[in-house]
Amino acid sequence: MLLSLAATSVTLSTSDIFGVSKTPQTQSPLIFISLHIFQEFIIATHSDKKALYIFASVGQVGVVKESQIDAVASVSGASPAYVYLFIEALADGAVMLGLSREEAYRFASQAVVGAAKMVQQTGEHPAKLKDAVCSPGGTTIEAIAKLEEKGFRSAIIEAMRANDQKAKKMKQ
Repeated sequence: MLLSLAATSVTLSTSDIFGVSKTPQTQSPLIFISLHIFQEFIIATHSDKKALYIFASVGQVGVVKESQIDAVASVSGASPAYVYLFIEALADGAVMLGLSREEAYRFASQAVVGAAKMVQQTGEHPAKLKDAVCSPGGTTIEAIAKLEEKGFRSAIIEAMRANDQKAKKMKQ
């Protein structure tokens, strides 16, 4: 079993679970929340189950095939940086509209936390949650249309693709 916190960060084996072979250049507190355990085969040994239990006590644990590790790294390892950029952009917009920088970061970060909790707690598709916030002819749907016009969705997808391609190149 291989445990990984990010594409180029800490790697551990179940026999040496607390040994560190590399350390990340920067550590995001969200990496510890988005912790994943990767294994291609069924978790069978007592030490494998113990490792899952230990890591589940500090965050969410996912078991994926080895072929999916780069995809997981793209969606959870690099995504805190994308979210930070999004929060910064929200805050910049709020400052432009008259809020103080402190208020802008507080409101923007809480909006992201609240939206993430809704996705996790309701189990609803994000599109359904988005649609529930958008009133017909309202301000939010107007803003969503502008985000789509400016390529918001495709920019994120392409950023994930670039992250994945770079991770594959780094392995060579």
